[in-house]
Amino acid sequence: MTANEAIKQHLERLEALSDAERQRYLQNLDGQDPTLAAALRPLAAELDAPSCPPGVSQALNDLLQTGRAPRPGQALGPWTLDRELGRGGMGVVYLAHRSDGQYERQVAIKLFDPAMLAGTGRPDLMAEVRVLARLNHPHIAQLFEAGLGPAGEPYLVMEWVPEALTLTQYARQQGLPPRERVRLMLQLCAAVQHAHHHLVIHRDLKPGNVLVSADGQVHLLDFGIARLLDADPELTQNLPRYTPAYASPEQLALQPLTTASDVFSLGVLLFELLCDQHPFRRDGEPAGAYVARMLGEQPQPAWPRQPPLDGDLRAIVAQALRTDPADRTASVDALAADLQAWLEQRPVQARGPSWRYRSGRFLQRHRWLVGASSLGLAGTLGFAVHALQSAREAEAQRTLAEARLSEVRGFARQVIHDYDALLQPLPGTLPARQRIVGDALAYLDRQRRSPQLPAEFGLELADSYLAIGSVQGAGLAGPGLGDFEQAARSFAVAREFYEPACRSATLPPELLGRACFGLAEALERRAQVDAISGRADAAIQALNQSLLQLQSLDKAGPDATRHRQLLVRQADVLNTLASLESRASGALWAQAVSHAGDGVRALRELQQADPQPQVREQLAFMLDLQAFLLSGRGDAEAGLQAIGEALLIARELHAAMPNRNTRILLSTTTQTEGELLHLQGRHAQGAASLRQASDLAEALYREEPENVQALHGLLMSSWRQARGERRAGQAALALATAQGALRLAQRQAALPPFAQANLHHLQREAALALLASGRAADATPLARRALDGFLQLQGERADRQLTVLATTRLALAQALQAGGQPAAAQAQRQAAAADLQRWLALTPADGEARALLAQALGQPPGDGPPLWRQAQLL
Repeated sequence: MTANEAIKQHLERLEALSDAERQRYLQNLDGQDPTLAAALRPLAAELDAPSCPPGVSQALNDLLQTGRAPRPGQALGPWTLDRELGRGGMGVVYLAHRSDGQYERQVAIKLFDPAMLAGTGRPDLMAEVRVLARLNHPHIAQLFEAGLGPAGEPYLVMEWVPEALTLTQYARQQGLPPRERVRLMLQLCAAVQHAHHHLVIHRDLKPGNVLVSADGQVHLLDFGIARLLDADPELTQNLPRYTPAYASPEQLALQPLTTASDVFSLGVLLFELLCDQHPFRRDGEPAGAYVARMLGEQPQPAWPRQPPLDGDLRAIVAQALRTDPADRTASVDALAADLQAWLEQRPVQARGPSWRYRSGRFLQRHRWLVGASSLGLAGTLGFAVHALQSAREAEAQRTLAEARLSEVRGFARQVIHDYDALLQPLPGTLPARQRIVGDALAYLDRQRRSPQLPAEFGLELADSYLAIGSVQGAGLAGPGLGDFEQAARSFAVAREFYEPACRSATLPPELLGRACFGLAEALERRAQVDAISGRADAAIQALNQSLLQLQSLDKAGPDATRHRQLLVRQADVLNTLASLESRASGALWAQAVSHAGDGVRALRELQQADPQPQVREQLAFMLDLQAFLLSGRGDAEAGLQAIGEALLIARELHAAMPNRNTRILLSTTTQTEGELLHLQGRHAQGAASLRQASDLAEALYREEPENVQALHGLLMSSWRQARGERRAGQAALALATAQGALRLAQRQAALPPFAQANLHHLQREAALALLASGRAADATPLARRALDGFLQLQGERADRQLTVLATTRLALAQALQAGGQPAAAQAQRQAAAADLQRWLALTPADGEARALLAQALGQPPGDGPPLWRQAQLL
């Protein structure tokens, strides 16, 4: 019986057992065949697991029973199949196109073969979705979505690379010299590095899974048997489905795998790419014989005689092909570093530390030294001795500098960004994330104190400080740590490195562009922190600087990737800027509407070219802001249309990737939907949406009660929920909601300014709920505390948040009037009217403020949505 047949047979038996019976079955199998038992455990664990996306498990069962399969011309969701591209171990890949009119795009759709979905297939489908959802890299074919066809067929919608050839085909057809082939391999290494840094091993690296487009860009495909290294250790156990000619010895032996297995496969690909032949497999050798020979011997690569391979390059390939993983190149990073060193004629680590070798490499890079012969024999000999000694010292310094540069680069990418990205979706990991950030910051501060830092090293440090600042405080809508003052320091340090580099007249264009782009990002991130900390003027100034910086960069860029990065960053800046302007002075409110529109257009352009999940998430946030601004003009229908699109994106993203980020997005957009439904007078529906948003926000807070950003989200949702319940005629429920959130807020030792504003909104809502319950005496002091709090937060800028002040004054006026103080109530109404008139002098297009003014003056509200006409704006 083959290994495949054995696994299938045992899985059929396991599927009929309970969890406890499965464990006993596998324990018994451990004594008979431990390798088989280890291969079965991860599969058994997923036999009853929920599918990803929801509904796939049932669809797989249905599909197995019906055996129905789609054909060209059939529609799958918004996609229509065009023609078959190829067949693999799990099913068929079709070329398809978007057919719902939203945008034009051709994609590759991977449909799963019903015959392969039993037993091992179901976990593989779920695993591939989970793996691809983690990865976002220009050299990895992107997963756009996962769905079910009309007959329940599971499918994955992937990036399609038109007119592409496999890695080895492209190199041969183009007649590429070794240096260009190495550059292709570096693109592939970058893709595999990205996967490894996200704790994913590919396990099936071969020419057919590496396509090169007509413009020479590498695209890594097919993570169908990839595995997550942070899952159960047994999940790295190999399954007997791979491509033997490119598998590592440990993979052939069905041993547990690490990233070293992918390094070996890359070594085989590199050998083929450079030598146009396989390193080990003999012509016509059957796969079974090849596997037996690889497991029974320790074969050496069959180096070609002509053309001979460069010694350094041969050493790099040989080290990657070592049979024992412990002797192999340590990582894909190390392999890429050696290949880059070979391109630059620097010493490669695979050759070892020989002084003769390293000094020879130095002379090759600096051939002008040879010209010293014209100085005369004696002078030449003396100079040569001194030069070689200096070369040795210089090379040692260079090696140290390069090692430090590589260390900082890897540190920024792995410790700061990747590790935090893995931890932040998990509840209860805030202390661990804080510890990582603290240790990382101490390390960076030590590196920063080094004298005479080279430009590239300074940029690596700047990137690291930017990354760590983003973890410390990632904006109100982000899953950061909420340590905004420390984030401000980190962004300021990053700017210290970026700014002089951006103004340099000597930096190479690539480093110059990187510095200017980094400066724009540092300004934008610092602006977010300033806004959160109550420094709105400084924030708006920094955002305008960032926008100018981005607009000054060449939008065409050196490549499409840079163009996408510019669009993404510009949209981020426009979103934050529009949000701040909408809450600032009236003079900036019109700019907010314009900037939000610019941001939506930029993101739509980007989504049409490259609809990645991150871009769709960003578009949803921008549409949410646009909906809010449209509602301010009284255009409820357009606002509901915008928020409807945002909600659709949020729900799709959350269904495909249910993590903290997508829950924040879903809570935010659901909350805005509730506000707009109230604007249309649909109070029961609006209150229901606001309760749903609050439930999501509360769940996020309960996971990390120490996180001030999560607290902010809950308080904001709560006061809006209370207002919605009061508008729906549920005063008692509104009071309970507001008072519960107030008790939570008052237990905090100190609240930052943005959270203090929510506290005062809650006080006002509690006061209005008390009024609706006939308790005017209790409402008045609460409304007064809310007004005093807003006035204190306003500070010296009398034109900020005038509508919020007016709303709170009118709430206090109602309480005073109900409490028998008509004169004091009239004074508050007059002050509210004055606030609104000042605001409208600057922002005449704000229809909601105009309706509120009519309410303050006791005049007819005029035209507008039902909420305005019914004078229910409080």
